[in-house]
Amino acid sequence: MRLRTLLARSDWMLTLGALYLSAMGLLFIYSSSYQSYAESAGGEHARPARVGGYAAKQAVWLGAGILAALVVMRIGPARWREAAYPLYLCAILGLVGVLLFGNTIKGTRRWFDLGPISLQPSEFAKVGAILAFAAALGDGVALARWRAWLFPLAVASLPMLLVLKQPDLGTAMLFPIAAGAMLLGSNTPLKRLVALGVCGLALVAAAWTLPPPVGIRPYQRARVTAFTQVWTAHEEDLPVRALQRDLWQLNQSQIAIGAGGMFGRGLLNGTQNRFSFVPENSNDFIFSVIGEEWGFLGSLSVLGAYFLVFWSIGGVAVRAVDPFARNLAVGVGALLAAQAVINAAMTMALFPITGMTLPFVSYGGSSVVVLWACVGIVQGIAARQKGEK
Repeated sequence: MRLRTLLARSDWMLTLGALYLSAMGLLFIYSSSYQSYAESAGGEHARPARVGGYAAKQAVWLGAGILAALVVMRIGPARWREAAYPLYLCAILGLVGVLLFGNTIKGTRRWFDLGPISLQPSEFAKVGAILAFAAALGDGVALARWRAWLFPLAVASLPMLLVLKQPDLGTAMLFPIAAGAMLLGSNTPLKRLVALGVCGLALVAAAWTLPPPVGIRPYQRARVTAFTQVWTAHEEDLPVRALQRDLWQLNQSQIAIGAGGMFGRGLLNGTQNRFSFVPENSNDFIFSVIGEEWGFLGSLSVLGAYFLVFWSIGGVAVRAVDPFARNLAVGVGALLAAQAVINAAMTMALFPITGMTLPFVSYGGSSVVVLWACVGIVQGIAARQKGEK
């Protein structure tokens, strides 16, 4: 099918939503990295420092991501089904490789340092896992037998365990969430889903109680504890809370969002952002920057764009006749929805800190390319709703 025909048949609501979020990302990555010589050196009349390096890099990656989406659109669901397991194998090799040869940053091994660029294999593993899990599910009918669950569960669990090893708890959470949504969207028997849910809760309890490497690490447990303390600590405990790193992050994020009010302080005028009180303000906590500088209405516009994206993907999944294409669209939608909801909730202290970025908005080359490739996958399914391959 020609690209012009694919574009004409694609879901433009999905494209517009993703473009708006990407544009907001460029704008607030620029804002979060803005600083002047006067601020850094104390001079009153110093010229502004050259800023926008992060935003320029993100713009290049965004261009690469949109190009990837256009290429991926040309691949139909039948081709994706054929390539699912080879791509999954490549993703697993990437995760193993980064554990052995990856660049260690802040005690984690998540990136390959390739000179001018860095690649994060876990981002590509998300897509590989969704493709392979969709292929392993088939039409869901065979899953009425317990024996048939072994292979799909292994497909979903292996990348999750490798990502946990890095360690990256936030990204690891996305694999079971996407798999669960795909199971709900298939013809999986309800009693099997309930049984799997109970087993999942038991594993979470074991991870919380057991020591590493089986259980979660102390700093990950501290993040959950800090989250509970935000809502339970008394006013006299505030000086002690301020000294705790995880509580500091949550408190400063809440202050930034609250200071924005209805209309915000204006682009580049957020003091929590400009003076680096908000941690990781171009990555994990960029939603705090949006809340401070563009206020409630600006934040609402971002959430509205996400709703537009999720609604469009859901519509594509509902209209899909082929079970594999439907599962694939559901997996992509669940991945994006979980990441966006958890990140936004985290910045407002409604969810523990997970180190999860905001899709399309946060700084990150691997992330933006993979996300736009996912848009291309869904658009390819939408353009072939009538059964063309």
